[in-house]
Amino acid sequence: MKRLMTESRLVTLTGVGGVGKTRLAIHVARQVHLAFADGVRLVTLADLATPELLPTMVLSAVSISGSASAGVDEVAEQLADRELLLLLDNCEHLADACAHLVTTLLQRCPGLRVLATSRERLRVDGEVVYVVPPLPLPTEDVQLQPGDILRYDALALFVDRASALHADRSPGIGDIDAENVARLCRRLDGLPLAIELLAARTAAIPLQVLADRPDDQLPVLSMTGSRSAPVRHHTLRAAIEYSYELCSEPARLLWSRLSVFAGGATLESVLDVCADGVMPCSEVEAALTELVDKSIVAFDADRYRMLATIRAFGSERLRALGDELVVRSAHRDHFAAMTADPVGAAWPPATWSRLRRLAADHANLRAALEFCLSDRSEYSAGLHMASRMWTFWTGCGLGREGRHWLGELLAVSQEASSDRVTGLWVDGCLAAVDGDHGHALRRAEECASLAAALGDAPGIAHAKFVWGMARLFGGHAEDAISDLQAAVELERELPAPNPVLPTSLMVLGMAGCLAGSLDLARETLTEACELAQACGEELVESWARLYVGLLALLEGRQDDAVVTLRGVLADHRMVDDVGAMSIAVELLAWAAMDLGDDVRAAELMGVSNGLAVAVAQLAGLEGLRSWHHDRVTELKKRLGSREFERAVNQGIRRPAGDAISFALEESTTSSQPLRHDDTWALTAREQQIALLVAQGQTNKQIASHLVISPRTAEGHVQSILAKLGFTSRAQIAAAFARRTASPNGTDVRA
Repeated sequence: MKRLMTESRLVTLTGVGGVGKTRLAIHVARQVHLAFADGVRLVTLADLATPELLPTMVLSAVSISGSASAGVDEVAEQLADRELLLLLDNCEHLADACAHLVTTLLQRCPGLRVLATSRERLRVDGEVVYVVPPLPLPTEDVQLQPGDILRYDALALFVDRASALHADRSPGIGDIDAENVARLCRRLDGLPLAIELLAARTAAIPLQVLADRPDDQLPVLSMTGSRSAPVRHHTLRAAIEYSYELCSEPARLLWSRLSVFAGGATLESVLDVCADGVMPCSEVEAALTELVDKSIVAFDADRYRMLATIRAFGSERLRALGDELVVRSAHRDHFAAMTADPVGAAWPPATWSRLRRLAADHANLRAALEFCLSDRSEYSAGLHMASRMWTFWTGCGLGREGRHWLGELLAVSQEASSDRVTGLWVDGCLAAVDGDHGHALRRAEECASLAAALGDAPGIAHAKFVWGMARLFGGHAEDAISDLQAAVELERELPAPNPVLPTSLMVLGMAGCLAGSLDLARETLTEACELAQACGEELVESWARLYVGLLALLEGRQDDAVVTLRGVLADHRMVDDVGAMSIAVELLAWAAMDLGDDVRAAELMGVSNGLAVAVAQLAGLEGLRSWHHDRVTELKKRLGSREFERAVNQGIRRPAGDAISFALEESTTSSQPLRHDDTWALTAREQQIALLVAQGQTNKQIASHLVISPRTAEGHVQSILAKLGFTSRAQIAAAFARRTASPNGTDVRA
């Protein structure tokens, strides 16, 4: 921030209400005041409603008397020879007047610099805008240790404010429940005002109780803060209502409609859900631009997002307007259409691009399904949608979540229909992979019975497929082969495209591998790959190639297996499918062992275990688990138990992104971590992400590389920018270039 002050004569701090713009501006002013011969002068504009009085306010702040009707010219004359930093706080409601004043002063007062805070930029030539981010937070994957609270500003602020209320009984930092503090601060998006208000609640309500409450019982909008704070900050609601009042009517309406989105939305989604006869697309785009300019909505070049507190306020307004049902129905229809085939086929092809698109809108898909469960009239629509998400559930490692939604919807939607047939066999398929073989068999039986009664030929074929899967995953590979062969024949009779056919062939090939019928495995896996490729089923093709890799291992072709399995691993990294990645890494460990690299084999086993939590995740297949245990026994003999455990633990400890890079043997020559010292206080994960930013990767690419969600990647980048006082990714890149160019690791901010 100090660097920005040296590069521009006007710096404007923008951001949502309560994010800490004033706090940061005053902090910066205190740091730089000695550089100004005439010091720093603060002009507080929050309570000024008359633009004509702005010049008089400025003159009063700099201790210069002026007439009650003083104009901008008089202020310029008085400040012409001053070397001064003028801090204009809360300009948003006087934006035009402030812009005119600042433009004139900067032109006529060469020794003057202006630091402004506003919920929207002033739009003055030469203005540098710094978007004040929420306070840094630990992501959900960070394991907090005692004393870690002070490493994260959001947690430190919560503890500081809560401790001030319990000065007589404040615990030491190491005794504070860091996990629950982190949970609460994440739910508040790291927003300082919200954190302060919630911390005040600990005076009467235990921390654990607050943390365990669901979001709708955490009334953060109405919580009361300090009486000494500005009126607009007495409650978070007041701060947000202040922003709401500054918006035009179309922007207010769009704010309420945008609240139906969870996890943000693309422009396409916003227009499809929010535009109608009252607000056409052109007006939606204009209102959306206004909300971005006013810091209500954040835009990251891909998605529009709102903080949880802003979204909660919008939801209240949507209900008050009486539009909730209409807009939520439009939201459901939009995301239901996303799960369907645009050309009307029963199933859209499971391409990686489609799966990534669905993964990006995972939170919206959940919200749509929740809406379907909230009203009896929506049950059938929900069942149709959840069933058509079959490849999403399986392709992104979300089988158990899929089972949850299907279980709920099948329980409430009892109508005998083709959608119920589909829901039954999809739920059975997910249950088989999950190891719940009895449930899978029951679903297959019910599906077959209902499909026969309805004359649903696809349902009968798919039920037979699920029956074979349940037998296979139940540890009966040889018995499963006949069922799966029968299923394949039934699937061949169905009209194309039918993604269940290559899937059935792939599972039959798995059964062949596990039963030792390698000729059968080779034949069916080859056909599965060819058929999947022909109909664009990239997910099915990748799963088939996974077992082609296993087949190569069984046939003694380790080099071929390594090439195939690495391709599969790279595929599934794109959609964060830890189940498939775990199996691929496990098989790569077997290949390394066969090729004589026992230490690498043991470490890869650790990577696989770390990805899937337990080796029991090996697709629920008893055969794979048995082979794994045989390999472990042999490796322990070769390496000795101590060396084996050391290598395995090293693999388990590897961060997910680094672990996958290790398994792929990607070059690490450019992965030297950024220096971590008192002047560059980044966590190890932040250093890793800073490096990827410096290499030009987008948030999506970083998420794919490190096997995290794009939202998590975005949070890390914002934390890095905040810690380093930067405003752009280009600055991170430049800092890294300077750091790597310096053999002594000179501080990049020097």
